[in-house]
Amino acid sequence: MMQLLATALTFAAGAAAYINGMSAPATVKRGEAFTAQLNSSIYIQNYNDFGVVWGLSRSNLNASACAGCVGRFLGYTNLFGNTPDVKVPSSGTVGVQVTVPADQLPGEYKLVAGASYLVGASGVTGFNYFNSTIQVTE
Repeated sequence: MMQLLATALTFAAGAAAYINGMSAPATVKRGEAFTAQLNSSIYIQNYNDFGVVWGLSRSNLNASACAGCVGRFLGYTNLFGNTPDVKVPSSGTVGVQVTVPADQLPGEYKLVAGASYLVGASGVTGFNYFNSTIQVTE
């Protein structure tokens, strides 16, 4: 009975937003903050994105050879709870400040965003990964 009630309440919550993409400027300066854009859409079930782990990897890194790798850790953006760092709209984009370390060598890299999530009544959890090629300059 409790499981049925929990399932019903989950579906009663209606659709929710989920992160479905990320973009960044083509060129960024090391040691300076830039704005990456998280894109969101409406999902038919309750969907919670908890946060984004930001990383910088080689531009030629084969994602299938290193599934789940974000490269050099750049930071974390909290998206959940009473005090999220940013509020993700139900559909649209939101800007997030990311900083490339001052000691990062100039060159071409992949900016990687790993977004952790929980989906609906099933309770499935995981990460979605998004990347954008950026040029790091001095």
